Amino acid sequence: ALLILVLEFTSPSCAASPGKRPTTIFHAFNQRFHEVKNNLDRLAKNYDGVQISPAQKSIGGHQWWGRYQPVDHCEIEGLGSKG
Repeated sequence: ALLILVLEFTSPSCAASPGKRPTTIFHAFNQRFHEVKNNLDRLAKNYDGVQISPAQKSIGGHQWWGRYQPVDHCEIEGLGSKG
């Protein structure tokens, strides 16, 4: 079974203006999902959103873009499959 983690929170600035696009996004590049989830309260104070790295198995390597080159969309690898 494929598990997908969706992290969502609303900062006070977004709550006051429905439909407002996020202005500050924290890019949790290559961070484990449970670490991001454990810090959501702190992140919500400073950021409008959180972008996480793809969970699918990727080509890996030391280049940042390797995480964004999936080799198997059905296999979750590396960062966790749930918070």
